[in-house]
Amino acid sequence: SERLERDKNLCDGARRCARILAAYIYRRERESRTAEITVTYLSKALGRCRRTVQRYLRQLERAGYIRADVTRPGRSARGP
Repeated sequence: SERLERDKNLCDGARRCARILAAYIYRRERESRTAEITVTYLSKALGRCRRTVQRYLRQLERAGYIRADVTRPGRSARGP
């Protein structure tokens, strides 16, 4: 937590995003410390656009705070 706050390579938005991720994981996935969380959820929680949230996640991943795996949604009922 202190390391995150003192990291000069992160912008304030990325720090705030990390705090929201930590709170989400603490509430829901405390045991495994993993979460399936969407950029849309983070976008609404942070009040920022998707692109900005993606930039925050990239910063956090480069700094080694998170590992982000991109998953594609399954095929819809209408087809490919």
